Amino acid sequence: DHYFCCFGIDCGISIAASFVGQTAQKTKEAVDKAIGGTLFIDEAYTLIKQGDSSGSDFGKEALDTLLKRMEDDRGKFIVIAAGYTDEMNSFITSNPGLQSRFTKNIIFEDYSPDELFEITKKLLALKDHVLDEEAKEPLKKYFNKIYRNRDKTFGNARLVRDITESALKNQLLRVADIPYEERHEEVLKYVLLEDIAEIIAHKKEKEAVKVEGDPELLDKYLQELADLTGLDLVKKSVTKLISSLKVAKLRKQRGLKVIPKNLNSVFMGNPGTGKTTVARLLSKIYKEMGILEKGHFIEVDRSGLVAGYQGQTASKTNEVIDKALGGTLFIDEAYTLTRGQNDFGREVIDTLLKRMEDEHGKFIVIVAGYTEEMKNFLESNPGVQSRFPNYFMFDDFTPRQMLEITHLISEKNGYKLDEGAWQLLLDIFTKQYKDRDKNFGNARSVKNILYKAISNQEERILTLLEPDDNDLTMITFDDVDKIELTEI
Repeated sequence: DHYFCCFGIDCGISIAASFVGQTAQKTKEAVDKAIGGTLFIDEAYTLIKQGDSSGSDFGKEALDTLLKRMEDDRGKFIVIAAGYTDEMNSFITSNPGLQSRFTKNIIFEDYSPDELFEITKKLLALKDHVLDEEAKEPLKKYFNKIYRNRDKTFGNARLVRDITESALKNQLLRVADIPYEERHEEVLKYVLLEDIAEIIAHKKEKEAVKVEGDPELLDKYLQELADLTGLDLVKKSVTKLISSLKVAKLRKQRGLKVIPKNLNSVFMGNPGTGKTTVARLLSKIYKEMGILEKGHFIEVDRSGLVAGYQGQTASKTNEVIDKALGGTLFIDEAYTLTRGQNDFGREVIDTLLKRMEDEHGKFIVIVAGYTEEMKNFLESNPGVQSRFPNYFMFDDFTPRQMLEITHLISEKNGYKLDEGAWQLLLDIFTKQYKDRDKNFGNARSVKNILYKAISNQEERILTLLEPDDNDLTMITFDDVDKIELTEI
């Protein structure tokens, strides 16, 4: 039997080379040395390229060679592959051959605060030192704090070793200031609170940083939201939410109790109704209100979260969430994640819900898509519904609002439309609005039609001998009339 262990330690044997063919030879040499014993491969997950199933990486050559030798020399040596838990799960599920050959799974749990404290005492005892009574409780509290805030880089016994070495160094410097005749055995033996005070206080200083926003930028982004065409229902919902957050901030400043706000949201509406635009603005607004640390915007759809193999999807989703920490994660067409019980999309949802719980307040999630499909998505999982309390309905733009959007885009890019063009566009938008279904393009259709008219205008200008500035900026009735609407 072979094992894969989920934990992090120092680098083991190197089996990947720089050139095609060399890796196989290097791997064979490593296996030959291990015959009759154990081959330990640390950080084994690095042998597969994250997000790449093409096999272009030299690590695949090492894996193929290793798997063949494990089959050919079965019973002659043991292989232990090790690394971080999530990465090792992705590694072992990336190749059916790995799953069948690594039959033992050993999980190395993080040391508990009490265990970290016991390791500290043992390491000090090895150096003939003892922790003073006054230092014990503060150190226990410190271990408890860092354990609760730990991530996958948590150092465990290595962290304790570093703390112990620093404490002994501080103790030595303290003892050096004591007169020689007073350095009796009791003085030399004990590690005092002052020897560890600086070590355990370091984290507190870092956590004391408070994120403050820029009031001027906040007003700017709120005005940008107000200036958007249409979206009356959305603007009312956002205004109500912002007002609630401002009151909560005021209550906190006065020392009153504040009910934490869950800002995860659902955006429902047809394409081109401004869902992404509003989401970007909200992320900036939350940043300037001091709610989000960075306020950056990460936009993905199903393809950015789902991987090709079982187990890899969780890793891929976690990577996206890691990038979104401090900002907003926007998942477009989120309903595509619920295609069936055996679909990898469910793995995305399970991973997302866990991270939303574990890292509450560290990032905001906005899921978006067609209205009916999003309602079904929310009903598919009680956990999804409970974690998204804010609903924003994005109505289709009316013909008049589509004309306003046309005006904004054309003016911004230095174009004007004659009266005939405006009238024809109104007729086109009115018909599209009347015949609309869930695929109605809204602002997206406006852009496509306007850009097609500009293309027709450019073709027309090339036929003029000496076009003036008005010719170069004016879009006419004919420019719009020549548009093949069936192609848009």
